[in-house]
Amino acid sequence: MKKGSKASRKFTPFDIAITGLMIALVYVFTLIRMPLPGALYDGGLMHFGTVPLVFASIQFGRRKGALAGALGMGLFDLTMGYAVWAPFTFVIRGIMGWLVGWIAGGKKEKPLLWNFLAILIGGVWMTLGYYFAQCVIYMNWISGLYDMIGDAVQVLAALLLTLPLLTLTQRVWKIK
Repeated sequence: MKKGSKASRKFTPFDIAITGLMIALVYVFTLIRMPLPGALYDGGLMHFGTVPLVFASIQFGRRKGALAGALGMGLFDLTMGYAVWAPFTFVIRGIMGWLVGWIAGGKKEKPLLWNFLAILIGGVWMTLGYYFAQCVIYMNWISGLYDMIGDAVQVLAALLLTLPLLTLTQRVWKIK
């Protein structure tokens, strides 16, 4: 099957299963959260959901990563009392997953460097996205500045935990 053809863009049963599993992992890892000390509003939250999101994006591609991020964290917001954040999360995390998968994109040369850059750039997008979302929700340009610290910690955790995990799984599974 030719890459980029209409048939190659279909979701197979394997794709559906992996995507569902990654959505569930993003949701569960987002449940592992800590309030950001001194947060001005309820947006001050650090969690580990970013780790499976970037893992899915790099290991399984941008579509699966985008769906895992948008649906996994969007469902978290809807079910855990953050419903006002759900539309923002859906867009921000969906684009983050797509962006990380697109940048990493199965690079054969220096994959660790590309994965690092993908997570870093995706993290910058996420941090800025949530800053502006908080500005819109609370109509305040200052309130989101402090909560950017929690977002930066999430990106750092994703870098420190996902990069070794990707190296290990790519060697064991021989996916890339």
